[in-house]
Amino acid sequence: MIGYKRKRGDSWRLEVTVGTDAYGKPKRYSKTVHCKSEAAADKELAKFYSECASGKVKRQNPTKVHELCDVYVDEYAKRYLKTSTLQGVRSSIRTWIKPVLGEKKVSKVTRLDVQRFVNVIADDGKSPKTVQNHYMVLRQIMNYAVDMGIIDVSPCHNIKLPKKCRHEAIYFDINDVGRLLDALDIADDLTLKSAILVLLFGGLRKGEVLGLDWPDVDFDNDQIHVHRTRMFASGRGVYEDTPKTASSVRYVALPKEVMATLRDLQLEQKKLRLQMGASYEPSDAVLRGIFGAPLHPSVLQKKFTRFLKDNDLPHMGLHGLRHTHASMLAHMNTDKVQISERLGHSELSTTLNIYTHLFEKTDGQIAQNLSAVYLSAK
Repeated sequence: MIGYKRKRGDSWRLEVTVGTDAYGKPKRYSKTVHCKSEAAADKELAKFYSECASGKVKRQNPTKVHELCDVYVDEYAKRYLKTSTLQGVRSSIRTWIKPVLGEKKVSKVTRLDVQRFVNVIADDGKSPKTVQNHYMVLRQIMNYAVDMGIIDVSPCHNIKLPKKCRHEAIYFDINDVGRLLDALDIADDLTLKSAILVLLFGGLRKGEVLGLDWPDVDFDNDQIHVHRTRMFASGRGVYEDTPKTASSVRYVALPKEVMATLRDLQLEQKKLRLQMGASYEPSDAVLRGIFGAPLHPSVLQKKFTRFLKDNDLPHMGLHGLRHTHASMLAHMNTDKVQISERLGHSELSTTLNIYTHLFEKTDGQIAQNLSAVYLSAK
């Protein structure tokens, strides 16, 4: 039996079932035709089934946007996205997608609806970067709907987004770096001192330096292996994860002075373990709390903020030390590709986009060098 037909006056109601939808429910199609005989209706039913099976007939899916969001989170995002990314997805869904589009059928969402969605966020005063982030979450969800056969084409195409303003990365200049190092010379907190030096001379992200374990520190070759992060998420606490991208898994060479500080920290932790006895439960983490557990991310930032204030240094987040590292490398005319690889960027374009202002200065120096060597001499 390829389907059913029912006579209704002078017409026939045709119904067929072909496959299942994303929820595992049968995909039903129906159509009304006018036929003079039952034999003619049977032919129309066979033709209708063939058209449905070949995809020529587009089915109006009853799924609403808020239902799609829940399926996307449960069946995809929770399984495949990093915890930090999942938090952003949930925030976008809760704050914008469900309130603006939640009650619309997915199959009825148009490009104009998506454009209005973007405009609503922009009109609320959100930055172009924030608007783009929320739009990208909606786009991912709609692409998922296409993959699951809920809709045939995503409406998230050719949408006009606010132009992003270019913001230069915040970093210490060469004088501030000197003052920072002077302050570290007399600092008595070896945990903070080690973290700052590794961030400043290694260019790591905060989660990467927090994720370092002692087996990752190669004292023989003066390098560290970055292949783990430690971060905090509400409801989950401190957790371990892989670095941001595959390129972020890397070996980073460090100056001998930085490695010496790490040796001092390791020795201090061994002494502390003996002093505290059973109350000290050491982990493998390089950066630890007073009882041996991995240092909480917020504690490290608070320590750094207080250190800057106490030493009358400009305020910035820990990520600013990563930007400072990039500026130090650019100041030494280090090759852009080497800088990108050291920072663990997946593409050179990422490095160029973030640090354009640094490389503009470097290119300016190249022009001066060319002039001095070839033109001025002539």
